[in-house]
Amino acid sequence: MHCRCTFGFDLAQYEMYREGMRTLDEIFEAFGGPAAVGRALNKSTEHAASMRRRGSIPFEYWPTLLAEARKLDIQDLDYEQLVLIHAAKRETIT
Repeated sequence: MHCRCTFGFDLAQYEMYREGMRTLDEIFEAFGGPAAVGRALNKSTEHAASMRRRGSIPFEYWPTLLAEARKLDIQDLDYEQLVLIHAAKRETIT
C-alpha cells in the first residue's frame, strides 16, 4: 500500500517500521469478533459489525476501546495504531 497523507509523510515508508495492529480486522480479531467489540463499547453486535463493514471505528469510541484492550491484555493497540489504520483507509478512498 502506498499512501501519501495530507499531513506530509508517506505511510508506505513508515509501514516497515511499525509494530502492532495494522488493520481494523486485526483489532476485531484480537477482541474476539464483533460481539466482543460491541460489549467492550457498550454497543450492540450489529453496531460493531457495521463499524467493521465500514472499515472505521468512530474516534469517540477510541478511549473506551483502548481501556478495554488494556483490561483484556490486548497488546499493540494504541492511539497511534488507530490513527494510522484510519489514515490508511481514508487515503485508499480519496
